[in-house]
Formats: sequence, C-alpha cells, structure tokens
Amino acid sequence: MKNFLLALGLLWFGTALAHAEDMVDFGPPQPLQIVQGDTVISLSVEFADDPITRRQGLMFREQMADTAGMLFDFETKVTVNMWMKNTLIPLDMIFLDEHGRVVSIARNAKPHSLRRISSNVPVMAVLEINAGLARKWELKRGDLVRHLMFDNEKTDKPVPKPEVLTSQ
Repeated sequence: MKNFLLALGLLWFGTALAHAEDMVDFGPPQPLQIVQGDTVISLSVEFADDPITRRQGLMFREQMADTAGMLFDFETKVTVNMWMKNTLIPLDMIFLDEHGRVVSIARNAKPHSLRRISSNVPVMAVLEINAGLARKWELKRGDLVRHLMFDNEKTDKPVPKPEVLTSQ
C-alpha cells in the first residue's frame, strides 16, 4: 500500500510538472520591437517579471511562433545564468542592458540541457526567441530592443511646446 501511494504521488507530481505552465500567469502578450537601423522586427512577448514567472519561463512549451518570445526582467543589473531544463524547444537568448541594447547573444540553446548559459556581464533583461532567429535577423551587439520596461518605446505623441512665460 505504501508503494502504491508513493507511485500515485509521483504520478500526480509528474502530471503537475507537465502542466506547470498552466499555473503561471504571464498576463497578456506585450508588444516588443527589435530595431536595427531602418529595420524593425515586431514581436508579441510574454513578460516574466517576478520570481515565479522567471523560474517558469518557457519550460514545457512544445512550440512558439516566430513572432513570439519571452522577455525576462531582472529588475536590476545582474550577471544572469540561464539553463534549458524542462525546456522543449531550442532557443536563442538575447542579453540586454538597462536601455534595451543587445549586450550578447547565446544562439541555439539545446532543449533539456543543464549547461549554464551566462550573460558574463551584468544585464537587466533576457529576450528568448526561437533558435535560429537571431542569426536569420542578423542580430548583433548594440541593436535596440524597445519595450515598456526600458522606457524606450517609440512614441507618435507630439512633443509639447514649452510654455512661454511673460512678466506682467
């Protein structure tokens, strides 16, 4: 009986892990742009901005559209170490500074790997996209990622004219 309960518990735990992505709410997808000179690549990303969403990341996903991704906000500049445990799809990891500038890129991270993937320098964020897209889009150090977290979104709002003060 004890072995049966242990096996049942392990089965339940395994099922819970297999559907762990259902338990984490990343909120609605958010717009993100990658800017390279005159070229703008538009994506719709999930936003991981707390310990629970950052820990979950893209684990257990079986696919992701090429127009999608996940942006991890670490809230402060830190040397980031990622891994691919329980991640089913290969990814490119784009490490970003506090302004949204590309610092480095880890290409083609292997699914299920426990190998540490490091930013090697303090960064503010990591953008994960499908493996091969960083090369296809020719992303490089210094390219700009626009997103609300960097406060660098392009705006079409007119710049207000300065007030003219007159003395009376």
